[in-house]
Amino acid sequence: MSDILLGFPDEETAVTPPTAFDNFIGGSPTTWTALESFPSALPECPNCSGPTSFVMQLYCPVDVNDRVLYFFSCPQRDCQVTGCCWRVFRLSGRSSEPQTSLQEDLGAEVAGCEWKLDEDDEGNDTNTWFDPSWMSNSRRPETSHTITHLKSPFECHYIQVYAETDTDQSEKSQNTDLSGWVLDYQAESEFVEEDEIVESGNVDDVTLTSQYQLHLATRDPKYGCEPVRYAWIGQPIFTTGVPRYEWAPHLECPRCGTRRVFEVQLFSTLNNYLSEVKENAANPDATFDPIWPLKFSTLIVFSCLADCPSEDWVEECALVQTERGESIFSVGN
Repeated sequence: MSDILLGFPDEETAVTPPTAFDNFIGGSPTTWTALESFPSALPECPNCSGPTSFVMQLYCPVDVNDRVLYFFSCPQRDCQVTGCCWRVFRLSGRSSEPQTSLQEDLGAEVAGCEWKLDEDDEGNDTNTWFDPSWMSNSRRPETSHTITHLKSPFECHYIQVYAETDTDQSEKSQNTDLSGWVLDYQAESEFVEEDEIVESGNVDDVTLTSQYQLHLATRDPKYGCEPVRYAWIGQPIFTTGVPRYEWAPHLECPRCGTRRVFEVQLFSTLNNYLSEVKENAANPDATFDPIWPLKFSTLIVFSCLADCPSEDWVEECALVQTERGESIFSVGN
């Protein structure tokens, strides 16, 4: 069973610049590699081919590999509504830190992943096999570089990470592949009466899945639904559409042929923490909707299970479930 971690951005903007080993929204992306590993221009929107904008960065090492996910989205409203406006990239590389004896025994097997928890999070009982000293050693800040030419239009906020406290979600057995997810949601739908589905009287209304409704019911009203939910090789929460068998071709890594697994998803509550920097407002053609920048119900990222190596960043699979009930795979051309 995968540990479930929840991410909430700080209310206050970041006082110090983040490093490549932090989790944050806005600001400029960072890396421990040479800047030449990154393209000179922003990734193109898969819908309009215009430039996307940097939204978020997550540090989530797998086994002995340093590893970062970078999230980009198109600011154009028309693209946002379609859902086909996201690009998610992975950069990974073997850590230069000495391995512990346990790491040496496990070798290169990709078995555990740990999204970086707060260093003072005493409630973390994760069973992954990372040495805590490896997570916070002194060499890291000196090997971090800021990618200024990919700067976000949003203010920078650090993301605080917490373990899921709802025992029903954190302890129950979870399916880790598409066929299991399809069967799960089919079983759930059998308990939903037809008149409940259309009780509003409008057949065009989008119906939230029963699992998503249950998830929302378990959230603390003080904080609401978490903006970020992480569960390496876990089970995603589909919100406005059920999983389908025909998604299978998307869930295979085109580089190495290994299956892709669920890693992380964003919920629309992320919008509550996004605020554009003042100087960016001078260019309205390149700005997001100031009220609700990102038009989605959830963004689900599936990543290569083998974490296949590359000197450059690698695009992973992004599934967007829209507010209109559509499920769209958003990848580059």
